[in-house]
Amino acid sequence: MINNNSDLYAVLDELVSVLAELGASELVSALETSLGISSLPGEVLGEIRIRLIRVRESPFFENSTVQSKVSPCIKYIDQVLDS
Repeated sequence: MINNNSDLYAVLDELVSVLAELGASELVSALETSLGISSLPGEVLGEIRIRLIRVRESPFFENSTVQSKVSPCIKYIDQVLDS
């Protein structure tokens, strides 16, 4: 379960590693770029959410490990942005 931004970034780091192992270099690059954005927190989370949706729409989402990382991240970001 993701309870804070530190948890989110830890799961995202794990997701980047899994995607890299699967050969999803374009998705890895997009996620790493969104993690490096230095702007308002809501903008960063919005950019990360967009990248996670791209992962969810990709064939790599069929991997159960990818699913277990992406879905909780999107749920957490939605909760933070809605509050």
